[in-house]
Amino acid sequence: MSKALGYYVETARTLSLEDIYGSRLEQFTADDKLSLIIVLATWLKSSKEISLMAAMEQSKTSASDEVHHAISLLEGLTATEAESLIRALIEQVRDREFAIL
Repeated sequence: MSKALGYYVETARTLSLEDIYGSRLEQFTADDKLSLIIVLATWLKSSKEISLMAAMEQSKTSASDEVHHAISLLEGLTATEAESLIRALIEQVRDREFAIL
């Protein structure tokens, strides 16, 4: 079992995510978590010169309503926070912690 999101990163933004989607974002599907990784990686690759919403559009990933909402909550996070969130999401996907629809 992977660690709670707060182990990797704990900010007001990520606490909001945990409140809505669970401490391990267990209400997200595997596709949601992978989409979020793609968006965060696209944003990091852009040298953080664009918004997360713009990164989502650039990534051309098919994002669910949950991912759109998560991105809106995360807008303004730092590169270090994004990297830590990616690490948490990778661990969760690897450990098969996601919603199955």
